This record gives sequence, C-alpha cells and structure tokens, in this order.
Amino acid sequence: MMNISAIREKLKSETWTKDPFIILSEIANVCSSSIDLGRDLVIRALEGQDFLDQDYRNILNDLTMQVGLYPYVSDLEDLSLRNAPLTL
Repeated sequence: MMNISAIREKLKSETWTKDPFIILSEIANVCSSSIDLGRDLVIRALEGQDFLDQDYRNILNDLTMQVGLYPYVSDLEDLSLRNAPLTL
C-alpha cells in the first residue's frame, strides 16, 4: 500500500491516467479508513478525470460520492445502480 505522500505525488503527474487502476484502488483504501484524507485525494484525482476511460470515471464517481462530494459527480445519468438516487 502506498503512503499518502506517494499517492499525492503520483496524482501530480499526468501518467497516472494511463493506468489508473492502481491509484484508484489506493484511493479507495484510504477512503475506507479516513474520509478526510480520501476526500483530499479524490479532489486531486478529479483534476484528471477527463483523461480516464468511462469505466474508471465510474469508479471515480463512486469514490466522489463516498466522500460526500456529490456536486462533483461528472455524469449523473451514468451512475451505477448502487448509487442512483431513489425516487418515490
């Protein structure tokens, strides 16, 4: 597992978007243990979301919602069923 500083450094480079699985899984691990640190990393990852394939954008959207950053979810129409809002 990477430490927080290593994840931040990786997110500063644009190369993480070429193979985003590892960094997104590291962010998910952080989110599950600390919402505040996870939120910081998700915000940094959102800067590169335009360079991600749709599947990885979906993962980033899930992480974005997990840390409470709902206004930053990029495609509300494409939310996974688990995250879709319930309407009555």
